[in-house]
Amino acid sequence: MLAGCGGLQPPIGAPGAMPQTSAITMHADRGESWMKPGTSSGSDLLYVADNDGRAFVLTYPQGDLVGQLDFPYSGNSGGLCSDSNGHVFVPDMYEIVEYAHGGTQPTATLDDDYIPMGCSVDPTTGNLAVTNRSFSGGRGNVAIYADAQGDPTYYSDSEMLDYNYCGYDNRGNLFVSGSDTSTFAELPSGGGAVESITLNKTIYGSQVQWDGKYITVQAEDWIYRVSVSGSAGTIVGRTRLKDLNPTSVSQSWIQGNTAIAPVGHNNDRFGFWKYPHGGKAFAIVPLGRKANLIGATVSVDGSH
Repeated sequence: MLAGCGGLQPPIGAPGAMPQTSAITMHADRGESWMKPGTSSGSDLLYVADNDGRAFVLTYPQGDLVGQLDFPYSGNSGGLCSDSNGHVFVPDMYEIVEYAHGGTQPTATLDDDYIPMGCSVDPTTGNLAVTNRSFSGGRGNVAIYADAQGDPTYYSDSEMLDYNYCGYDNRGNLFVSGSDTSTFAELPSGGGAVESITLNKTIYGSQVQWDGKYITVQAEDWIYRVSVSGSAGTIVGRTRLKDLNPTSVSQSWIQGNTAIAPVGHNNDRFGFWKYPHGGKAFAIVPLGRKANLIGATVSVDGSH
């Protein structure tokens, strides 16, 4: 069960393990990436990215800060994703940077001719999908990197202008959100074109994710569960993430029975909600006033 724009969804530890009050001390504002020794094994990891080219790495579900990554550019979208091996992919302005679980140096860098926004790894093939916006007001697209390497093949939908985020379901179908009136589309498994899906409710969505049963679309402080049949999508449920700033554009993440997302007026904290129950966050973790968080992913420890 692959989580859209990202990685696997194994069972998680008890929600009460999450810290709820004290602020986490930053290791550095900008500079060299660092990681606490032994981080690469023994724990799942939560990666939380800000809009200044950094990702803070914490044990999951305990929430202990164990590292920080600094990316080549400071314009990453926050649309992080991970694969079944715990590798993390970071859309970073002109490229997609790959890190091993708990690693500080990129294991690969994939070139992108556009502005990457979000990504997802196909659980059936290992292909990496990246949603792109154009530089000069043209149309965006979806880039597919076979086996998450090499040069991509680009796909687009003539009815969709800008592409936000993406998520594979468990059968290798890729779903995409857009920022214009055609807000949802699908690249079917083995298909050659992105096809528009008409929802029974207008959603200007961002994060797209597979929750184990439905494809989901985040819109402001709601996560909508969508059942898709052909070119029609029906909203069959929704989850409200109270405490989340609805005016903020950020990427949530569903990990089993927990939803994770940046919160606060300046997105300087991230919250945890029971999923699909929602409501008030059961834990909120501050990362300090200098963090403007925009996205998250959970990287599984392959040594379990």
